[in-house]
Amino acid sequence: MQESEARILVERELTRANAKTGVTLAVTRVVPFEHGWVVFYADAQGRPLGGNAPYIVDARTGQLIGTGTARATEFYVDNYVRTGDPLGRGGPDKVAEDLELPSPAGSQDWGIEHADPRRFGEFAQYFTQMFKGLNEAACEHTTDLVLQSANEALEQGLRVNKRLLARVVTTAESAAPNRLAYWRALTATTADPRPITKLLSADGLKHREV
Repeated sequence: MQESEARILVERELTRANAKTGVTLAVTRVVPFEHGWVVFYADAQGRPLGGNAPYIVDARTGQLIGTGTARATEFYVDNYVRTGDPLGRGGPDKVAEDLELPSPAGSQDWGIEHADPRRFGEFAQYFTQMFKGLNEAACEHTTDLVLQSANEALEQGLRVNKRLLARVVTTAESAAPNRLAYWRALTATTADPRPITKLLSADGLKHREV
């Protein structure tokens, strides 16, 4: 990815914002850092506006990430380099370290690969208690870890605390909605009955939340 492409990516986002607010915003400068660029913007007269947090564009992924205005830009950039999150929330490596599991680096299916049916309760408690301190990627990996562990426990005839599972689902609805949608879209087959799918259906956990 080139700097010019990063600029275009932010300009497209600003065009959408302009249509909603009626305020014309434009890119004013692009500052490189080790993973991409920080893109600043202002109104048509070049005046910065309150709340116009600069964007990070990650050259490795092409992802556009919002930052904040409460702290200096360097704070958000340093956090992103260190944790993958501008606000400094823990990434997948933190989850792995906390749960004493191998690093998820380079693995898209880390949560599936390291599921453990006998640790479902432990994993579920961790997710529901710690999700606010985790970034999006970490929440998605942990959702996989918990739900796959629950699925394997059900397959093995182990007890799964339905109230705790309901809390996991409620947490994932806000912390990892796309990943939860993936799990809810899975269908059971003869070869792979996926007992978790029945519990994740509309009524599978009805009235079990606490």
